Amino acid sequence: TQPRGEVELILLACQTLERLGLGPVEVRLFHPGIVRSVLAQAGLERADQVRVYDRILDGDLTALAELEERLPSLGAPLRLLFEGEGAGSAYLANLGSAFQKAVPQMVRPLEELATLVDTLSALGCRCQVAAALVGSFEYYTGTVFQFVADGERVGGGGRYDGLIALAGGPDVAASGFALDATKLARLLPSLGEATPRQEAICVRPASDRADVVATAFAAIGPLQGLGLRTEVALVRDAPSACRWEVTVKPSAEGIGYSLRDSTKKRRRTFAKLDDLLAALEATGGVP
Repeated sequence: TQPRGEVELILLACQTLERLGLGPVEVRLFHPGIVRSVLAQAGLERADQVRVYDRILDGDLTALAELEERLPSLGAPLRLLFEGEGAGSAYLANLGSAFQKAVPQMVRPLEELATLVDTLSALGCRCQVAAALVGSFEYYTGTVFQFVADGERVGGGGRYDGLIALAGGPDVAASGFALDATKLARLLPSLGEATPRQEAICVRPASDRADVVATAFAAIGPLQGLGLRTEVALVRDAPSACRWEVTVKPSAEGIGYSLRDSTKKRRRTFAKLDDLLAALEATGGVP
């Protein structure tokens, strides 16, 4: 479900924090796969990888020097990878140019991060990428994210595929996040009354293109603004239990929308989101 699962969780967290008066929220993104690729390329066994990574987290610069001795073909000092951070996919592209020739396994986590950054940026999220340094090295398997408001971390989460299987459950994809209840509790009285819940509408991106996925998630807020309960299809072809489904897909004019009634087998198309919202608003909900 990457990157749709991460996008949904991050937007949910940001919307929650903004409703609590903690906006604007900055999303900090990491990927432990970048670190793992360097340590594996250096020929370290799993246990040694964890020990060396702990040394780096503790500020032991000799650990970086030892890794560089094992990786003589690196295109840049490792401190740029472990200490640097940037604001978007351009920063990740620079990292790729500097390191992926010597560490080819780094390509996939860099691409996963870049796709997520592009999607979130298209949605107007403020993103900061710190490619390497992230705690819980063994816990997370994919992108890790933190939420920062007023200069203070107020929550975080990430992807941990395989964790449920280790606990005896099925081998399924998993991701989640948590917010700091202590920091948020004092703001809860400011929340307004909840919007009445109506029949759910499923929003389905027709492809994994960053602009299509971003456009689909961007439609969630306006649909909720009409008092409609919404959910996103995280897997492209998975069936939805919702009667109503909005499909977001590329068209000759850019990106268009279609609204399908699965009960009556009817479908209406709209060139713009405003047209779709106007049709819904005119009927007081779903038409």
